[in-house]
Amino acid sequence: MKNSLKYLLMALGAALLTLPAVQAEEIPAGGPPDGQRAERREKMGERMAKELGLNADQQAKMKELNQAEKAELDALRDGAGPAVKEQRAKIEAIHKSYMGKRDALLTPEQLVKAKAMREKMKQRMEEHRGEGRPGHEKPADQK
Repeated sequence: MKNSLKYLLMALGAALLTLPAVQAEEIPAGGPPDGQRAERREKMGERMAKELGLNADQQAKMKELNQAEKAELDALRDGAGPAVKEQRAKIEAIHKSYMGKRDALLTPEQLVKAKAMREKMKQRMEEHRGEGRPGHEKPADQK
């Protein structure tokens, strides 16, 4: 009986030791799989629509813009495109372009709320940037 319990505890301990390795394999180094990204984008869009009080027409147009932006970004990433630095600049330009189009759909009150939400998100991202992610530390001059 004592030996059975001992072997059971050893097996359980070994299983627990391998758990981090198994979990690390589930999410690739580039981030979550595209399906999870899409799900997050959709939830974020729904939350923003609710918080901004978007009407059905605004929501439909926002969804169209988001899909068009994603398609344009995917085409840029999939093509044998420019160097990384140039590609980042193009991605940033695409984001800014679609941000302006989305802002044009909003009322002045909604625009103020949207800008506040973006600023809050930007601050959260800056706070978490580099924490716990190897290779993503802040440069020494920003610490």
